[in-house]
Amino acid sequence: MKRFTSFMGEANNTSATGRSDIMVPTLSEKDLRENYIAGKIFQLESVVENLNTGVVGKIIRTGTNYVICVTENGEMFKAWITNIAEVHEIGTDEYRDYLQKITPDQPVRNFINKNKKNIANSKKNARSLGQDT
Repeated sequence: MKRFTSFMGEANNTSATGRSDIMVPTLSEKDLRENYIAGKIFQLESVVENLNTGVVGKIIRTGTNYVICVTENGEMFKAWITNIAEVHEIGTDEYRDYLQKITPDQPVRNFINKNKKNIANSKKNARSLGQDT
């Protein structure tokens, strides 16, 4: 499974912080806190990684400048918002929505061809009718 770890970079002044295995765009502490308070990043049920320990968990509670998370094993941990990054699985609808959300002036939309889906359903219905007669 490939993962992408990032902060939601909606602020203009982003810089890059490197770790040996990932590159994470970061916001200044002020911008990070403003985006957190506005509910743009680190929402309940978001999956985050603690950048100090590498522990990955789902946010179950948020505080003024920290989150409480639980891992898949049921272990709880608390982390400052400056020490975590959101984790997204590459190739999922959730990841596509995330990328569209952080792209300025672009709507979040689905690229499934609705006409193709309707044609497939009508062919399926026609086959089922043909079998009944």
